[in-house]
Amino acid sequence: MAELDPFARDLGYLAKFLDSLRTHSGNLDPIAGQRLLSLLDEEVARWNEIRALLAGAAPEAGGSAAAAAGQAASSAGSAASPGTPAGSRPPAGLTVGSLLDRGPGVPGA
Repeated sequence: MAELDPFARDLGYLAKFLDSLRTHSGNLDPIAGQRLLSLLDEEVARWNEIRALLAGAAPEAGGSAAAAAGQAASSAGSAASPGTPAGSRPPAGLTVGSLLDRGPGVPGA
């Protein structure tokens, strides 16, 4: 468990962020909200496996089924996304940060 300690704070922030995305999914179009929830479920499964590996668990042969399913769903989802050409890449220059435009007086603005 000692290996997990250096990452505990960051993993806590990640968990809160993923929970915020899950909450926000209810504000989206129902189809988009369901897709977001599906992606979040896959992401949480991957991060649970990462936590287990950091805590000293033995890796699963060939990776987890959730990670493999997530990879397949991600590939299929990107090809099936309306308005997105197959094989297109996200715009260059994006950085990690808030996805919401925050106004003055809002934390994180």
